[in-house]
Amino acid sequence: MNTLIKSVKEAVVRYQPEILEHYRHFHTRPELSGQEVETSRYIMKQLTGWGIEIQPLGMDSGVAGILQGKKDGPCIALRADIDALPIWEESGCPFPSQTPGRMHACGHDLHMACLLGAAHILTDLREQIAGSVKFIFQPAEEIFTGAAAMVEHGVLEHPKVDAVFGLHCYPGLPVGTVAVKQGVMMAAVNNFTIRIQGRGGHGGLPHLTRDPVVCTAAVITSLQTVVSRLTDAQDTMVVSVCSIRGGEEMRPNIIPGEVWMVGTVRALDPKLCQMAEENIRLIVESIAQAHGCKGELEYRYDLMPTINSDLLYFLALETVNRLGGKVADPRPSTGGEDFSVFADAVPSFLYWLGTGNEEAGCSFPWHSPKFRVDPAALPLGAQLYASSALGYLHPSSR
Repeated sequence: MNTLIKSVKEAVVRYQPEILEHYRHFHTRPELSGQEVETSRYIMKQLTGWGIEIQPLGMDSGVAGILQGKKDGPCIALRADIDALPIWEESGCPFPSQTPGRMHACGHDLHMACLLGAAHILTDLREQIAGSVKFIFQPAEEIFTGAAAMVEHGVLEHPKVDAVFGLHCYPGLPVGTVAVKQGVMMAAVNNFTIRIQGRGGHGGLPHLTRDPVVCTAAVITSLQTVVSRLTDAQDTMVVSVCSIRGGEEMRPNIIPGEVWMVGTVRALDPKLCQMAEENIRLIVESIAQAHGCKGELEYRYDLMPTINSDLLYFLALETVNRLGGKVADPRPSTGGEDFSVFADAVPSFLYWLGTGNEEAGCSFPWHSPKFRVDPAALPLGAQLYASSALGYLHPSSR
């Protein structure tokens, strides 16, 4: 067994209680996107306590720590996202969120705990490291702005980052399993806002109005054809209307003057996104006109697909095998990740870490109020981060 991997395995046993305590801390104290101030302070306190230098970024939240090895070499970055969601927790976790209406419903608490564990492990191995490791704790992943902000503030510079590894929990995979996917891992994310302007009036006299509610219903129904009739069945795309707002109050006798909708488009091929925009715009404008209304579409290309680097695939595969994890090769997800921002800038690789355990109630999907991870996944996650960095910095020792 590689001596560095052996050292990682031994260290994670020592630090397992500490890693679990980090996880408990983060889970009970969730902070929303862009508001992760106390979370960032906690992370900085841990990193500086281990002698890791903090890279100043000039941001309100988010942390980048730099561990310089004893010898010169490349710089590898390890990334974890840190924000929570505006969801009331119903997970049954024995240490639930202490902030009503907020919870870590996507596993970012686990990501942070694993990365802190890796940072402590790698600090112990500083004398053997040829190069440097940058620990990126990224804010605002859930609103798709944090990675771009960190890149804009220089997180991939000083020193210049050569590659990035990240991981994301995956409740559909059992603990002990790691997804190692070559190529496209997660979808492009486009979001849209639709406004239907009509003429409001009395619900008992609809002939005197131009009803935007009926128009909206027709638009929503027709949007289903973007995937089912306008897209090749062998291509992967999703079009979802996720929220509707019409009228200021829930009144049974008032037809509102306008209705708003928001939704999302997901595709593995970015070319499909342009096609989707064109067809959604045509549907919105033409159906609105047919109903005597006006339809407006705001369409945003928020994220590109997350594509794992071919250059890092075999290193990732070898890392999981050396750690004794079970390798999975799943289908890509139509969920989105702003890890794609890092992947667009430098060679990058995102793992899915299995956190599922149906018997323990750890099988609910991301963003569910019942979502929870099995903490038994923490040691493997910490080892995965640390060993990926060491494998990149010391290719001859693999």
